[in-house]
Amino acid sequence: MPHVEWRGETCRVKWWTGEHHANGRKRYESKGGFTDEDAALQHGQDMEYEVRHGTHITNRDGAMLLADWLDAWYASLDLAHRSMVTYESAIRVHIKPFFKNRTVGDLGIMDHRAFKKHLKAVLPSENSQKSILNVFSMAMDDAVGAELRKASPVERHRRRGKYTKKKRERKKDTDPTVIEALARNAHTVIGPSGYVFIWTMAVTGMRPAELYGLTREFCYPTWPGSDLHLDPEESDRYAEDMVRYGKGEGLMPAIRVERQYQYSGRTLQFHPRSTTPIEPWSSRRSWQTCWNAS
Repeated sequence: MPHVEWRGETCRVKWWTGEHHANGRKRYESKGGFTDEDAALQHGQDMEYEVRHGTHITNRDGAMLLADWLDAWYASLDLAHRSMVTYESAIRVHIKPFFKNRTVGDLGIMDHRAFKKHLKAVLPSENSQKSILNVFSMAMDDAVGAELRKASPVERHRRRGKYTKKKRERKKDTDPTVIEALARNAHTVIGPSGYVFIWTMAVTGMRPAELYGLTREFCYPTWPGSDLHLDPEESDRYAEDMVRYGKGEGLMPAIRVERQYQYSGRTLQFHPRSTTPIEPWSSRRSWQTCWNAS
């Protein structure tokens, strides 16, 4: 049964959390600031109801600093290298500085709105804003699962009314002469490898990190014959590659994006990345011409 006691002009209510101290004594929690004894008693009864039904979040759990929870949450993740880098940056640069010494249980919808408004002011890119808000949203959802709070403070709007299709940016084909000019510039600065780098990116759509991590065993004309076959579960794919790709009559020249070359800490490292082969849309002759330039 909750216990109400007056202190000056306000009263507080105490209730048992269902837990015990190490010495066997019951652990109580309280809330003050009530001016009406019936309201205080009702609050205590509501808390005991939650304790009985296993939905109560103790003040001790909710008082965990958001910064500490974010550190523990990030350490529990097992994602791709680039995702881990993105999450760490969002937490360190934006989320922690904004909320500073706030606790997990102290955050509400208004805090989420304020954070969203802050990101709009400091980040011009809408995609960057969404990326950071997604990290914050996932951390708060997992805080609910970890029983650090009852519900997420993230405000989610359901779409209402008539659907309006968003306007998309109209894509334009790049003039090959522009690519050639850029490739020649790269040839002047870097050498033949720079020329091939630009044209390979243009005809395959590969990212820079994927090109940095591209090695000869995954390139035409040696691939797929030179494939390392490191994954036994991909034996069917290896067999299909030998039939479709390579050098010879009826085979298609291609390269395989197997890994990326990215910074991990302060050192550049290979990071595994498995995708389907990238087939150049240009003719075999033009592809071989670009490749032979190296």
